[in-house]
Amino acid sequence: MRITHRIHYLVWWLNLYSICFSKIEAQCTGNGLLNCACNFINACKYDASNKIFNKFSGSINDLEKFIPNVKSFATPTSQVAEICEPGNIGIIYDCKNLIPLASTLVLTADKYGASGYRRPTINFEGSLQIRDDFQQNDMDYKDTSQRVPCYETLSNQNFIEQKWYRALTNGKVVSNAQPCPPGITKSPIHRGHLIAASYGRGIPDRSEQTFVYTNAVPQFGKQNSGSWRIFERNLLKWAINNCMGAPLHVIVGTIPSTYGTNDWRFYGEAGFSNFNGPSNIFFGKSPYRVNVPAFMWTAACCHSASPLFTKSTAFFAPNEPGRRLVRSVKLSGLFFVVGVPAAVNLFPGMPSCNDDGNYIQI
Repeated sequence: MRITHRIHYLVWWLNLYSICFSKIEAQCTGNGLLNCACNFINACKYDASNKIFNKFSGSINDLEKFIPNVKSFATPTSQVAEICEPGNIGIIYDCKNLIPLASTLVLTADKYGASGYRRPTINFEGSLQIRDDFQQNDMDYKDTSQRVPCYETLSNQNFIEQKWYRALTNGKVVSNAQPCPPGITKSPIHRGHLIAASYGRGIPDRSEQTFVYTNAVPQFGKQNSGSWRIFERNLLKWAINNCMGAPLHVIVGTIPSTYGTNDWRFYGEAGFSNFNGPSNIFFGKSPYRVNVPAFMWTAACCHSASPLFTKSTAFFAPNEPGRRLVRSVKLSGLFFVVGVPAAVNLFPGMPSCNDDGNYIQI
């Protein structure tokens, strides 16, 4: 009898190891960024007379020198996938945290200047480029309007999240490890776009193609519908006023809460936690699977060879439930304010994008 139990136990562990190993090592691979190469400034030559990009003709290795190195923000044990979604939305994706580290897009002048945009009234869908296991899904966002600024701990406690509560209540302070009370103010979560639906304007279907889970993160609703959306709108106006018809290269990114000294926060059907896994308090709910980013940021640059100029801008926000948390910042200071100790070159193909002298505030 003991031998039979041992065999069953061994088989169980082998199956578990096989599943986990295959998921991490083999399954979370995207389709690459070659078809989205023109998102990265100077990777493709722009034909200004015809207002089109010439197709990138190099190899994957050739393209790497134009791609921003944001992979260090991922969980150290995570595989990072490179994905080109329909609509030429290029994504660098953290497979363990189930969120994009950065999403990229390029808009020519006829796109960022296009009028008559209407936000699509459609739902998010899974990507066809990576396995469902490595993506968010509708169940993760069940009852999002009922979320409260509290989180479950590994010790089976449910505490108020201090920063979120302070942002939600205009500065009201609560003590550390204070239990989550009944009736606490709700703070809904949205499926927050990285590449905004409004950035897809000017091309049939591209706004709809932004509604893919590889381009989304759990974002506090007040911020998403408030100042973040205003800044997204103003970036397009900024391009009209400053890019003089040159293409606008946009990178929207995250700093996962597992990065650096941030407090770990995950999201799922039960709400929030400081760990990745099933709830020990709210039984019958799907696990806390999706990382809640500590920060969100956007950087954009346009460059013209004739007349010669480069213009850049950036903005960021802590991912908290306040309405007015978004701030403009120079690219040289962007990663300092989001807790990254060293600057990241977001536009390696065009160093002048990072020059503070070319910065224009939104």
